[in-house]
Amino acid sequence: MAFPKVNIKPVVEFVSKNLPTILTVAAGAGTVITAILSVKGHLKAEEIICDEIVEREQAWLNEHEEEDEALVPNEVYEISFKERLALTWFCYWPAVTAASGTLGCIIGANVVNLKRQAALASLLAVSQTNFKEFKEKAKELIGEKKVQTISDKADADYVARNPPRNVETLPIMGQGTTLCLDRLIGRYFWGDQESIRKAVNDFNYSLRHDDMLSLNEFYGLMNLPQVELGDKCGWHMETGMLEVRFSSCLSDQAQMPCLVLNYEVDPLVNFR
Repeated sequence: MAFPKVNIKPVVEFVSKNLPTILTVAAGAGTVITAILSVKGHLKAEEIICDEIVEREQAWLNEHEEEDEALVPNEVYEISFKERLALTWFCYWPAVTAASGTLGCIIGANVVNLKRQAALASLLAVSQTNFKEFKEKAKELIGEKKVQTISDKADADYVARNPPRNVETLPIMGQGTTLCLDRLIGRYFWGDQESIRKAVNDFNYSLRHDDMLSLNEFYGLMNLPQVELGDKCGWHMETGMLEVRFSSCLSDQAQMPCLVLNYEVDPLVNFR
């Protein structure tokens, strides 16, 4: 009898793609199971200890038939830790096994995430290098002014597609007189060109002494909230100091000019 072929490839692909999530859910379930098994094991252990005490008391009474039950010495009821362990260790074994599996899921999810982050960081580093080479070649072929015009047009299109929302609640740096856009992360804020240039100069001054600084440290000098990406990328003296470029366009929705901040030297993922 020929068995039908089962295509397990979709299952393998699903598990591989969602492995961190699966391991995290398993760890959560394992935590609950561990707690339940711990309580059950403890209750079972207490029952065994009580039975052991009753047996010891009965054995003592059998040896001292003429003695009153009230005269049973305290030593009969005392059970050392070593004795408790010998009597009840197996009660906690299911909880220990569940806890070990839970810990394995947590470690496994973390390892998978770290590997994927490392792979993405390497890919991003390659993309940054390729884009830098592309810009240099474009300047060589069509000239820096035309490249600048194309970049300014791209900034204007971005602002048109992603207009600022709730401009009254945007972060403020410096004098905060101009609507600004950090093109790298797509964040709007209130600022001014001079304050940004001062933050760049202060950042590069610190970079000369510290050799490497993160994107969040630049945002700190700008008095802007930190971002998750900000600790994972930055600048290193060997790869170039922080350089910015400004362009301006009109935000149709906000009905005001917008100063767009670009980075001539992009922050590197593997900067440390």
